[in-house]
Amino acid sequence: MKKTTWHYVLTIDIPGMGTASNSQTIELSPGASREHLYRAAKENMLRTTAAAHGLSLDQIPQPITLFWSAEPDRLDAPAHSEDDQEQPRG
Repeated sequence: MKKTTWHYVLTIDIPGMGTASNSQTIELSPGASREHLYRAAKENMLRTTAAAHGLSLDQIPQPITLFWSAEPDRLDAPAHSEDDQEQPRG
């Protein structure tokens, strides 16, 4: 099965540690949920933060999500729809 690549932006506040943002892509199997994508992105950020501070994952406080966005990582959609095109005048 071909995986789908998603681009996400996630900003979290980790109480007592500060704010962190990440903009990255992730590949998921078809049928994966938006929640699965969010949890994977959040876990990735927490693991990175824990490693940077020499802590284990269970030592990082539960984060507060400040911003979350995810879209398919492709630009193959048409730039204009038919409705955007100028209509002939009669």
